[in-house]
Amino acid sequence: VEAGLTVTVKAVGNGSTDLDMSVTNSAGEVIVSDARESTDGYLTFKARKGGYYTVEVANTGGLYNRYRLEIDIST
Repeated sequence: VEAGLTVTVKAVGNGSTDLDMSVTNSAGEVIVSDARESTDGYLTFKARKGGYYTVEVANTGGLYNRYRLEIDIST
């Protein structure tokens, strides 16, 4: 991702359990997270530096939860 771009990440679950999300930068630092009690995850951030970012989705419930990951990068 280039510096200055806005990144929006959504994890759209099937409604079974809570999904939490986080994004880390190339140094492994968490830059944004979503730990709301929700079957969908949503994050948005502006990239301060260009580089690689990692999205992690965690199913915090005891049931299977299939999800679709959507990523939008804009100016």
